[in-house]
Amino acid sequence: MRMPRIPQYEAKGYVDGFEEKAQELFRNCFGGREFNDKAWEWQFKNNPCLTKRVTTLWDNDILVALTALTPAYATVDGKQAICAVSGTTMARNDYRGVSIQLVLESGNQNTDIEFKYSFPNKQAFRIATQFYGHHYVGDIAFWTRVPQKIEVDKHITKFTMFTSEHGELYKDLAKQHFFIKNRDEKYLNWRFVDKPHSGYELYQYVDDKITGYIVINEYCEGEEKHLQVIDIIANDKNVFSQLLRFAINQGYERKDDIVKLWMTSKIYKKSLEELSFTYGKQPFQMTVWDRDIVLDDTYFTMSDSDVF
Repeated sequence: MRMPRIPQYEAKGYVDGFEEKAQELFRNCFGGREFNDKAWEWQFKNNPCLTKRVTTLWDNDILVALTALTPAYATVDGKQAICAVSGTTMARNDYRGVSIQLVLESGNQNTDIEFKYSFPNKQAFRIATQFYGHHYVGDIAFWTRVPQKIEVDKHITKFTMFTSEHGELYKDLAKQHFFIKNRDEKYLNWRFVDKPHSGYELYQYVDDKITGYIVINEYCEGEEKHLQVIDIIANDKNVFSQLLRFAINQGYERKDDIVKLWMTSKIYKKSLEELSFTYGKQPFQMTVWDRDIVLDDTYFTMSDSDVF
């Protein structure tokens, strides 16, 4: 297939002090809206993995386009690696055809990131899979069910900060999956405690020791109010089920219309079905750079996207 002609602009990475230029670009792309400065600092400056992973294209002093990766440490096929989710991509409306150079430059600048994935929209999906070396690996959709008054295990309590004990829980799951982000204490507090304006609530299962946790928030979609399970980690199926039962009851108590989550792991599919969750609502196409994966062998939750 013939590659389209690639415009050439000056490529740079993260340029210190260019936030106002980025804000101007954001306004140009999104009808005058502005991004949140605190969220920008959280994502690009305070990330406990690699920081400032932004690729920029310039026409003299005009910021033409920008794409960013949000990196994290991960376990990939039993080995420690750096992964990244692709997001926060924008290009000026009056500059056409810059997206191919932008993504190629991003690849050149981030060769130390071994596992890159994204959830592109329809237009970006076509470009990514035809020209950028992305592999379509399947759809990730919501597991959903209606809330219900249900008995909650007394071992589930609310907490405010993750500890090293929480940060050990993912390690058994890492042995059973081809891919999982490393959820150590530092990452967990950055992702769920420090993130601005998230509305996340943290609950843990404690029986002599901490054996699981769940992160939830609420989200309005049109007229519906959703209770979202942003992340869930448990060291056995019973704890996993008890944490989900807690979410189902929370949805009932808060008068939410739906409880939903992402869960790709084949280990917990039966548990979800036993709790009357159904799969397939609102699928997200997922692509991975230069490799194929089997989603059933991975551990993705909503927290592994840049959307939730």
